[in-house]
Amino acid sequence: MSNGIKSVISDSNVATNHPTMAEPFGNALIELAKENDRIIGLSADLAKYTDIHVFRDAFPQRFYSVGMSEQLLMCAAGGLAKEGFIPFATTYATFIARRCYDFISQAICEHNTNVKIIGGLPGLQSGYGPSHQATDDLAILGSMPNLTIIDPCDALEMQQ
Repeated sequence: MSNGIKSVISDSNVATNHPTMAEPFGNALIELAKENDRIIGLSADLAKYTDIHVFRDAFPQRFYSVGMSEQLLMCAAGGLAKEGFIPFATTYATFIARRCYDFISQAICEHNTNVKIIGGLPGLQSGYGPSHQATDDLAILGSMPNLTIIDPCDALEMQQ
């Protein structure tokens, strides 16, 4: 993987020696951003763990880290979208559902803005314990209006 950094999105098959690709989300986002200067990357202090670190390195002027403030992440993404940008906001999936529900509802879905929210550490894959395991994110976010959930099964689907 680039720079020797393992990312959570693409390294889940490494232990079982299944082939995978390096930073599928980040590299796909770079390709999209080459053709569309309205694409912006955002992270809540987890860029290297959500694959967006490669986008940050390729487009530093189009990347923002809001620190460990997922609520601010969603509000900033909603505001950027209302100004015509296409924000890709990344953090861990459980933080998206549990910390950001009201902010996603009010700053993104209520206005039907063009925000892409990418959640790392889906399901029970995390070794960081229950606080980082997204066991209920689909249930929590599934009924939100103007929100489409895509749950890729592997690195190839993530890239697509």
